[in-house]
Amino acid sequence: MKRLTFYGSAAALLLAAVPAGAHSGSGTASKELTAATDTAAAVAATALLGIAAYFVYRVLVRLYERRRGTNFKEWTVQGGLLAATALTMGTLWHLTVPAPAVAAAHLDVPRHGGQIQAVGDNHLEAALGPNGTVSLYVMGITESIACPLPVTTLWAKTGMGETKVLLHAAPLPGEPKGQASVFTGALPAEMAGKATALTLAVPLPGGERTVRFDLGPGAVASAVPMHDTAAAVVTASAVTPAQKALFLTPGGAYTQADIRANGGVTPDQKYQGMMASHHLHPQKGTLTCPITMTQANTKFPWVVGGKKYLFCCPPCIAEFVKNAKTNPHDLKPPDSYIQS
Repeated sequence: MKRLTFYGSAAALLLAAVPAGAHSGSGTASKELTAATDTAAAVAATALLGIAAYFVYRVLVRLYERRRGTNFKEWTVQGGLLAATALTMGTLWHLTVPAPAVAAAHLDVPRHGGQIQAVGDNHLEAALGPNGTVSLYVMGITESIACPLPVTTLWAKTGMGETKVLLHAAPLPGEPKGQASVFTGALPAEMAGKATALTLAVPLPGGERTVRFDLGPGAVASAVPMHDTAAAVVTASAVTPAQKALFLTPGGAYTQADIRANGGVTPDQKYQGMMASHHLHPQKGTLTCPITMTQANTKFPWVVGGKKYLFCCPPCIAEFVKNAKTNPHDLKPPDSYIQS
């Protein structure tokens, strides 16, 4: 009987730990789970549960022996009681003990008042400061972790890609020599205080990634990261007043005939659900996007000034239409955007 009690208590501990372990591991899909203290607490609670299961099991067995006596059915009956006890305890554990907390990842919350984008395992935030200063912050899997890059300068293209802004490294205290997670520069004086688009090629740990930011007052937000190895799905929501004013109202070189030719909708509505992939290094002779100078995508045409232009993604259409309305005399023909 002692041997039976020993094996029964061991089985009770094991069976009680199974549902508890299954419950405590429910958050393993995240990259950031509980700390070691949470794991130790879960193990201790499981052990206490096993001890409780053992005592309950012993009481039930003693009651059975007093009423019926032991016979050849002892193993079968006690095994059933043991299984029922373990199942009950495991269920109570699942209902009463909360799952380990999962640390937040990819919250995409700007920490410097700018626009942030998640690119792979990194976050990039661009922010405009006073007098046209622009800063780029390179972060890791969460926005609180700086990710220094082994470069001292970065180039950013603005607007139609014809103006370049040099960003210099501004390393934080303690960052390795020759590396920095912050880069700062200044926009041309005529662009200070105005909405602008920045396109940067950033050498992240997983490879070079090109990202576009729409910054400043009245900018039409962009959320499509651009890089060779990934594609983004175009999503559409309710048309905002800013989008209506930009795409559904004529102005400058953008006419009512253009609006009709584009279907009387916004790019996000027209291309909803389509994949916007990007090719950073177009071959010679291929059409390029007028904004990013990456390879143009035949899936994303837009008529402006009576002519059809090809873009890499809908956010670039917004920038191009805005420029066509505010600077109509600078509009170039579609065949001028060819990789040389």
